[in-house]
Amino acid sequence: ITTAGLALLIVWMLRDPDAVMLRGGPVRRNSMAAFVPLILIGIWLAATTLVMVLLRWLIGQRAELQAMFYPANALLQAALAAGMLLTARALFARRLKGFGLDLRTLGKDALWALVYLVAAYPLILIGLWAVLAGGRFVRGPGFSMETHESLDFLAGADSTAVQTVVVVFAVVIVPFFEEVLFRGFLQTALRNLSRSGWLAIIVTSAPFAV
Repeated sequence: ITTAGLALLIVWMLRDPDAVMLRGGPVRRNSMAAFVPLILIGIWLAATTLVMVLLRWLIGQRAELQAMFYPANALLQAALAAGMLLTARALFARRLKGFGLDLRTLGKDALWALVYLVAAYPLILIGLWAVLAGGRFVRGPGFSMETHESLDFLAGADSTAVQTVVVVFAVVIVPFFEEVLFRGFLQTALRNLSRSGWLAIIVTSAPFAV
């Protein structure tokens, strides 16, 4: 997979340097004010914090109810994503199609997404290696990356229904919501301001990673 991805990446960079530099790419035309993504991020953080506080108050230390965190958060993230899609539909030219979501090309887009994932795979491995190498340099040879809490919870869950909810939450709902918020709104707003595709990507990646 790594070899195939590296080959794809090299061929793409050699055959289409304009695409690598993001020259001539389509701009998502919209009537969005620059502060709209900040408002959406604020709503997301406030709503998530409120739901978590309420759940901790209602559930407390009762271990048998800890699984409720995932369906509650899944519903919250799905509702927020739906609200953001409605916002995009109102603010972007050609509505959701202009936002980058077109159900008619979903199959083709999914296939190309897989190709892009394979092409990015070597870069992902390099990033993981850099994090591990840096961590071991700073904190010693015993450094390792923490396991995601969803994986820990999934390993200990004894209910198929709960496992299904956790997988849907972690693999479908959260990634979709984050892409809509950060790539759809924030990156578009930054590109409107800077007129630079790469600058918008780099600046968006910082809060996304945090």
